[in-house]
Amino acid sequence: MEYGGQFESQQSASRRLAVFFVAVVAGLFMLLVPAFGRARDTAILMVNLPLALIGGVAGVFLAGGR
Repeated sequence: MEYGGQFESQQSASRRLAVFFVAVVAGLFMLLVPAFGRARDTAILMVNLPLALIGGVAGVFLAGGR
């Protein structure tokens, strides 16, 4: 018999989510490499997409959008 609380359950879910995130990013990388031809180009794209999202949100915020 095992007793655990909400904290243990949350820790387990966080670990599982981290593993799935890494697996999805690796799978996406492997799918994009043939499309771009080089791993370097794919890595540049994958680094710049989140940065572009942050910049877009900041631009909308600074322009007074909601």
